Amino acid sequence: MFDPAILSATAVEEGPFLESAGPTSFFSGTIDNTAGIINGIADTLVGPVMGASGDGSLVTIAFLGKAAGISPLLVSDAMLLDSSLSKIPVAVQPGAVTVEPVPEPGTGGMMALGVLMMIGIRCAFHRSALSCGSR
Repeated sequence: MFDPAILSATAVEEGPFLESAGPTSFFSGTIDNTAGIINGIADTLVGPVMGASGDGSLVTIAFLGKAAGISPLLVSDAMLLDSSLSKIPVAVQPGAVTVEPVPEPGTGGMMALGVLMMIGIRCAFHRSALSCGSR
């Protein structure tokens, strides 16, 4: 779960953890940017493989910042199963994303840009190179 006023989910991609153990079947789920929910992400090894052990990334979710603020990132109903379909204990920690505001250009910079634009416009309308300051 995420705050849809602050973030927009753009992609759900399989992480490298299970792929390192053999062929996989990955389902990226459904993104609902109105509710701030991504449902139905699933990943499984396919065929007679030993399985994966250790730690690593199972999934990567990309977000686009829409507004400044802090959005919680909550994972609910996470279920990990072994090859016998027995549950693997998992502890999911909440997270957060901070979206910083984009700084506005300073007044001095805007004024300088305006002066340069006026000089450029003046040069474009005057065909004489002397009127643009070159001699």
